Amino acid sequence: MKKKQAIALLLATVLAGTGTVPYAFVSTVYAGQGNAPDAPTNLKTEMLNEAYGIDTKDPAFSWVVNDKDQKEVQTAYRIIISETSELKGEVLDTGWVESDENSYAHAEGLSDKLQDNELYYWQVQTKDKDGNESPLSEACPFMTNVSGEWQSLNGIWATPNATPESGEEEKDPSLWTDFTLEQKMSIKEGGAFAMLVRMDDAGKNGYMVQFRSNDNQIKIHQIDNGTINTNAFQVINLAESEITLPEDGSEFGVRIDFKGIRMTFSILTDLQSEDAQYVEVGSAEVDGGRTDGRIGYRTGRTEAGTIDDLVITSTDEAKTVLYSSDFESDDKLFSGLSVVDGKLNVGKSVYSVWSGDTTKPYTGETTPEESDKEDENLLTEISRYSFFRSPKLTIENTDNIDKAIVSTASRGTAKDRGTIYDIFMNGTCLGAGSAREMSNVGKYSTGSGYTQVYYNSYDVTELLTNGDANVISAVGNSRDDSRSILVQMTVFYKDGTKQVLTNSGVENSGWKTLDGTNAFGDDGSGIGTGYVTLLHDNINAEKYPAGWQNADYDDSKWASAVIKNQVADSATGTSGRVLYPYTSENVLRETTKEATKKVYINKSGNVVVDLGKEIIGGMKVNIESDAKQSVTVHMGEEMNGDNVKYQLSAKPVYEDTWTLKEGTNEFETATMRNFRYVELIGLDDVTKQAIVDNPDSIMGWAIKQEFDQEDSSFKATDGSDAATLLNRLWELSKYSIEATNQDVFTDSQARERAPYEGDLLVNSSTSYAVSENYSLARHSNEWLIDNQTWPNDYRIFSVEMSYLDYMYTGNKDSISEYYTGLKKKLTEEVEYEDSATGLIRANGSQAGNTSLIDWPTSERDGYQGSYYDVVFNAEYVGIYLKMADISTALGKTDDAKYYTEKSEKLKESLLKYAYDKENGCFYDSLAKDYAATKHSSTHATAYALTYGVFDSQEMADQMCDFVYEKCKDEFKGSVYVTYFILKGLYNGNHGDYAEKLMTNQKVGTDVKTFASLLDDLNCTITPEAWGHKWKGNMTMSHPWGAAPGCSIVQGTFGIMPIDAGFDEFTIKFQPGEVASAEVTTPSVKGEIQASYANGTADDIENLKMTASDSSKYKSKGFSSGSKCKIYNNVCKWRESKRN
Repeated sequence: MKKKQAIALLLATVLAGTGTVPYAFVSTVYAGQGNAPDAPTNLKTEMLNEAYGIDTKDPAFSWVVNDKDQKEVQTAYRIIISETSELKGEVLDTGWVESDENSYAHAEGLSDKLQDNELYYWQVQTKDKDGNESPLSEACPFMTNVSGEWQSLNGIWATPNATPESGEEEKDPSLWTDFTLEQKMSIKEGGAFAMLVRMDDAGKNGYMVQFRSNDNQIKIHQIDNGTINTNAFQVINLAESEITLPEDGSEFGVRIDFKGIRMTFSILTDLQSEDAQYVEVGSAEVDGGRTDGRIGYRTGRTEAGTIDDLVITSTDEAKTVLYSSDFESDDKLFSGLSVVDGKLNVGKSVYSVWSGDTTKPYTGETTPEESDKEDENLLTEISRYSFFRSPKLTIENTDNIDKAIVSTASRGTAKDRGTIYDIFMNGTCLGAGSAREMSNVGKYSTGSGYTQVYYNSYDVTELLTNGDANVISAVGNSRDDSRSILVQMTVFYKDGTKQVLTNSGVENSGWKTLDGTNAFGDDGSGIGTGYVTLLHDNINAEKYPAGWQNADYDDSKWASAVIKNQVADSATGTSGRVLYPYTSENVLRETTKEATKKVYINKSGNVVVDLGKEIIGGMKVNIESDAKQSVTVHMGEEMNGDNVKYQLSAKPVYEDTWTLKEGTNEFETATMRNFRYVELIGLDDVTKQAIVDNPDSIMGWAIKQEFDQEDSSFKATDGSDAATLLNRLWELSKYSIEATNQDVFTDSQARERAPYEGDLLVNSSTSYAVSENYSLARHSNEWLIDNQTWPNDYRIFSVEMSYLDYMYTGNKDSISEYYTGLKKKLTEEVEYEDSATGLIRANGSQAGNTSLIDWPTSERDGYQGSYYDVVFNAEYVGIYLKMADISTALGKTDDAKYYTEKSEKLKESLLKYAYDKENGCFYDSLAKDYAATKHSSTHATAYALTYGVFDSQEMADQMCDFVYEKCKDEFKGSVYVTYFILKGLYNGNHGDYAEKLMTNQKVGTDVKTFASLLDDLNCTITPEAWGHKWKGNMTMSHPWGAAPGCSIVQGTFGIMPIDAGFDEFTIKFQPGEVASAEVTTPSVKGEIQASYANGTADDIENLKMTASDSSKYKSKGFSSGSKCKIYNNVCKWRESKRN
């Protein structure tokens, strides 16, 4: 459990004010001084809470410092690394390191100590400025890369029509292996009579040996899942052995010798002569490889025969008689057959397999035609769905275990663009995996361009029990022909030893699989989005193995796992496909339970489930059905009148069919979809009412990373309509990030399921404001550096996001690793750079020789292009400066000077040629001779404000007036571009305008306001567009519209890092008409709290503020007469209301 620590709590009675604040220790007001710091909290390794697999042996450590005293700073730290949770086996003690660093600390010499696939624990303690020492923190675990200690890299998956392969310990004695069968047969009618051999205990898989008097042949056919293949795989012509089967119904002798996959046939036609001998007529090696099983008999519609004197004898030296009968009596072991006149009578249309147990006779169904299926509803297995179970894992004493870690990887995530399996330990879902693989790694920095195949690791220590009742299980679905998963579990003991309990890829691993074709009704079709095809979840509850996740589930009828391929080429190196630990937090499966959830019967008589909010995921179902019945299931983001709109605008058609059985139907859907509403069509009245009476019978089964609601909060408190709307927009933005943080930030999971740089700029900025999980933004940005998308400006956004990552985390690893690639981004998008002005012409792309500007292009507010795109050049002005800051952080001063000068030159040129002084706005573009287009879209000026292309507050005021006037009725541009409009207004010191645009109360169909998103579209995640008019294939789950979240924190409150890792940060209040509000936002140093209340010069509001060194607090940018005094960590701030 994370301990929440506030590092700055600030209240101001201001309308506009600015302060810079050094990072702060948590504090409460104490009368005295000289207290030792408390133990550090919120320890992270490589920015991860769950660091069970890191890709370095020189990890970055971070923590939050705690001190009761005012005006305190960390002056030193000490890190201790141990081998166990009991802190035995010290690996390294750094001793006291004089430093105030607590967001990017390294332990010198540690890289020489750490080993692959090992568990370690680290602690930290700090000193304050008086030399007082804190206690050591609680121990925080981390695990190094499994690397070369994967026992196997082989992946497994179910195989169509696979049958159980029983080991000696579990062998069913009725499934004979090597034996000799002798019997007397007669073909009474139809010219043919067949034996069933090597049949499984369900009587559905094996072989049919047909004795045919009508053409004097023996034909051998394979039986798969109850279906007889009409094409014989072996034909024996008896005439070649001078044998003729009697056509008059008289008896003949049959002997079959079974040895492995070979069957040898002998016939005796003269049963009267004592000297007659069996004649061997041929042999067959069976397809499918079955080497054991039972026997039985089969006849077609016109066929009949008899059996007598049946003897089954083992082929070993003992020659044990396994079964015999002269049929003088009926032992009832052949269901559907009867004994008549001392013979087993096999009538017409019979399919009967020897049960092997008189208490459990096999009830076979007739197979009137060889091509008929035993079950008309049974689908041909194609194994796109697969269930998995480990062998039972024995734990002698859980008290001896330090940590038990399950590591999982898969193949197929690239084609399916997402996680492809859910994994469980003893019935508890660990998460969805694995994170989709990333290609072209290092393409822009080292040129290597290899593929990282990610594995996820889960701590299952608390889920284990003593004994052998421990099972890992999974269910997967994928269209990729190379689909497979790999699972390895490593147990670390408190004595410092470790043990790999299982690896699914080794030979004879004991893992089992079950083809999921019929459980999920997979007929080979799919749900197309235009970019990826999803599988249907046509659940058949009669075929679904309910309880399969649980340790006590009986998997004896499942097949042994088959190795399909290697999930990766190696676990080390930088070429080919390399197995690599995922660098963000695990993606979880969670049931959702919103207070606004509703379950009701609509006017059409169908059950409708409104989950209350849209989710990315599926459903967890536990329905009590009054009868066996089929139900059509519609899922969607919107309602269409009284019914669910299951044909999504974004293209997917979410329509499935569930076959419910009478009684309990408990299952989870498997595929990842975006939806809020579910409609069940065709249920009987009793079952409908049962679902309505128990709303929890259908739950959302969301896929997302862990999201701590306590990381952030906001509340506008003056009770106005604007405040109410602002509060709703905060929740909309916050939930948009929470719901869409899967394995990589994407545009949407509805259609493309692809990362985009522009989308990520909004996603990550809002994520920084609402969540302390910085790892997903970094992982997504690194993905896009090497796998860039088509818009020119999107590609250079990678520089901006790398800068933001560094500023918010204080961690230099990413900017250092990708520095070369970031430099290339700034040059590769340039077709031509004018040496005199620094103006840049963009390379051509889908958007032409411009930046994206907005999407779709119809949202560009009439933008007119020419040779030099003003938006693109404005972006370069700001991004050059961010690249200069990155260069400075890495000590590359020459580069920093170079980029700074380029920014200044380009800015000067834009101000000279592209600014319309009379109207206070920028033109859209310039001709090659610098002549302006004379058209000014909202976008050109908004982007210029965002990237600092103005030279005075007066100019910024004019630009902000222009943007506001353009947008005050409705936004001029898409949902996406609101990020730049709002950010530009805040940069121009007009938060009042930004607030007015955010809180515009106008609502209506396709109206371009945030209020309309909430009250007309009824969004719970920000959509792709303002309405269907503006983008016909829009989705309702597209977080590039989540700009209000970051605008409130970084704009209204102006909370932004000045120094990397929040060593120093700004608090700059820019409220509008909302008179009072309060916010909490995370940082790597701890949470920051601030609030404001507009007032007069006589109004004074006090609120506690904690600061690491209050003496360093600097008041900048306040109006004259502003004062700030800090004592006992209380800031008393007096500020006159601005006129």
